Amino acid sequence: MLATGLLDDFARATTTDLKGDGDLLYLLGKTDPRLGGSLWARQRGLTREETPRPDPRGLARLGGALLRAGRAGLLRAVHDVSDGGVAVAVSEMAFGGGTGFAVDLDAVPGVDPRTAAVAEGGSRFVVEVRPDDRTRWERICRGLPLTRLGVVQPGRFHFRVRGDSIATLDGNDLY
Repeated sequence: MLATGLLDDFARATTTDLKGDGDLLYLLGKTDPRLGGSLWARQRGLTREETPRPDPRGLARLGGALLRAGRAGLLRAVHDVSDGGVAVAVSEMAFGGGTGFAVDLDAVPGVDPRTAAVAEGGSRFVVEVRPDDRTRWERICRGLPLTRLGVVQPGRFHFRVRGDSIATLDGNDLY
């Protein structure tokens, strides 16, 4: 997929790399539990799984919220959720920023933690915002599916379920 548009001020462009330890990580968009076509399903030979359904209207609403938040200077980083799901998206963001994170996979509503980690259904974004911008960000997203996933932190990649670490990787070993 390709998107084009005019950018009035290049200095206000939002990138995918995580910026600040202590910043908050959110998932914007609803997680579709269908795993058909996903990297996870392909690796397991599950070729008959039902695929996620696109939601163009929902995507337009999410895009509108991201545009409003971007104009307000609230977005530190944004990454679409695609190949590999949330687990890969947030890891790519951390690689880009040379930092780590702690993410609570059981925070994602309506799906089990494994599905939360690997589901690739469209119309979802991982978003980084400063703690001081939390209220304004959540107000912009009112009425949209929004989940606080975790926090940016130095070095380690932590995936948690019910507060317990299920995977911890040292980001420095992965670079």
